[in-house]
Amino acid sequence: MLQSSSLKNIFYINRNNFINCKGVLQRNTEFNRNKRLFSSTSPSKMRFLQYTCRNNGPQRLGVQLSQGSDIIEISAVTASVPNNLVDFLKGGDEYMEKAKRIIAEAKSVVGPNEVNILAPLTKPDKILCVGLNYKSHCDEQK
Repeated sequence: MLQSSSLKNIFYINRNNFINCKGVLQRNTEFNRNKRLFSSTSPSKMRFLQYTCRNNGPQRLGVQLSQGSDIIEISAVTASVPNNLVDFLKGGDEYMEKAKRIIAEAKSVVGPNEVNILAPLTKPDKILCVGLNYKSHCDEQK
């Protein structure tokens, strides 16, 4: 369930998780408030990145565990994980579990200076609130 909320500029993955406009996966504390009372760990943040290598290689998907840290390559390790965030999120728990295993192993890592960071969401399915979507606005522009 991937939903966009233009008011908050966030993308909901499910009721427990969302990605903000910077591509950072966060927990929705509204739904996890009672759950956190019984947990001894604090929620962790990780940043999903779409990027290309400086030598203009293909687009890849990776995770950065803290600001400025190395990037753990996800899509470069296995072809079964897509190289863009939209398809990754549509894959749900299956892709998330694969990503967790890849992150735990951290076999393929690149430095942040070795890549060109791309927009968090490339090739979106829909672009909302563009004036040309509305016929009356199109007529005004002529």
